[in-house]
Amino acid sequence: MVPTKEQVAGPRDSSLSSRKGSMGYVTGAAIAHYMEMHPEVPEGEAHSLQANPDVSRPLQFWQLYSVLGTERITKIVKNLYARIEADAEEPWLPAAFTRISGWDHHIATQAAFWFDAMGRGKYYHGCEGRLHCHHQHNAGNVMTQVGAARWMHHMRHALDESELGSDPRVRGTIESFLHTRMEKYAGQFGFQTGDRVYKPWCSDDWVRTASWHQVGPKPCPVTGQVGTCVMNASNTSDRSTHSGSTSTQI
Repeated sequence: MVPTKEQVAGPRDSSLSSRKGSMGYVTGAAIAHYMEMHPEVPEGEAHSLQANPDVSRPLQFWQLYSVLGTERITKIVKNLYARIEADAEEPWLPAAFTRISGWDHHIATQAAFWFDAMGRGKYYHGCEGRLHCHHQHNAGNVMTQVGAARWMHHMRHALDESELGSDPRVRGTIESFLHTRMEKYAGQFGFQTGDRVYKPWCSDDWVRTASWHQVGPKPCPVTGQVGTCVMNASNTSDRSTHSGSTSTQI
């Protein structure tokens, strides 16, 4: 029996609406960086903010707004920060956020970046420069290997808890977007990624000692203070090994 054209193409996502995307402040730069990391993606894919309704065809992160819409994207971000706020196992992570601002602010700015990058339009004023400045001056104490690993841990669970619609491509597309962004931040802030960041979180991977010390001109990755930093073992991580290398980043 010869398959029909529809069977060959695969199912179509009936949830796709008439949402029309538009380029934002960071969309172009985010797409360009992604295309550098993924040269296999056809150049024509970079110019469409509308998802192909044929779910057998690739979905790009800059087309996610056309599939997910505002409410679903916002809910993913809310689920992420609800998990970070409630993180009693690694309290240094929520502390790094609360020292900057309230949770509503973090949700609003993260959602604005996602809207912009995912094709909703101009929501994240200041472009990539603003984002880098924020990471460097406000969030530098979590732009580390263990900070990335714990953030990704919460992000995976947030996606598990979120309603992503019927399009089977969405989860993989978001994960590809997150991986590309994390590699960008790792390059900017000098930490390794690999399995230690992307695999499921295991507390035993991050060896605790009685205290953690850092002396020098750079701020402590947990408190943001310059000088001698001594943290309780329950609040931070010390040395970790990946592929035979030793890292003191947390």
